[in-house]
Amino acid sequence: MNRRARSNGFTLVEILLATAIIVTIVSMVYGGYFAVSKSAGACRTAMTLSGRARRTLLDMCRQIRCSYAGKITEPVPPAGTSGLSTNEAAGSLVTYFTADSYNRDGEILRFVTTKRLFCEQKDSAGLFEVTYRLDATEGTLFLNQRRFVADTKGPAEDKRWRPVLTDVTAVELAFSDGKRWLGEWDFKRMPALPRAVRIDITCEDENHRQYRCSTVEHVVGHGGAAGSGPAAALTALDSK
Repeated sequence: MNRRARSNGFTLVEILLATAIIVTIVSMVYGGYFAVSKSAGACRTAMTLSGRARRTLLDMCRQIRCSYAGKITEPVPPAGTSGLSTNEAAGSLVTYFTADSYNRDGEILRFVTTKRLFCEQKDSAGLFEVTYRLDATEGTLFLNQRRFVADTKGPAEDKRWRPVLTDVTAVELAFSDGKRWLGEWDFKRMPALPRAVRIDITCEDENHRQYRCSTVEHVVGHGGAAGSGPAAALTALDSK
């Protein structure tokens, strides 16, 4: 009877071997689950950054597409004078579109448009001065919108900045005059709207992975292909 009980039991070696096999299987399952979970988290982060960047690009494109520039007329010199100097004439022009993509920590884009964002229907009509500012320290892109007033001699209105995109590492802009792409646009030196604007936005997640979205938007005032819409020009999200 005792001999039969001993023959039906497990030896210490068998128990240790079984335990090692179970631990190995559990480790493999957990490792696979951890890898899948980490990959899913990275994918969700990429999709979130992509969605936010794309929405910001679409909003910027909608406003740029509706850029406005009033009729350019020769300034009238004051009575009793022979005329205005070049600097005075340039200073008298209303700045309808100005941008500096090299300004990494400040106002990078300012223009007049008929499209206002984040407003009720009753407040959406008219002309608006739109300014985008990049705060490189915070990694935030800000937007200011206010009613456009052509009389630049009036009192300056305080700008109220609204954050539109976070986790931004860079915003690169380029402007086409029909022949070449420029890194800046000054309406006083070139009194016309650009034919197209190229926007590149780079975002970075908490693991320092960078994601880049870009688009090219034509200005309707120059007969651009506005019918194609900015969504058609958006590139796929690239991870670096």
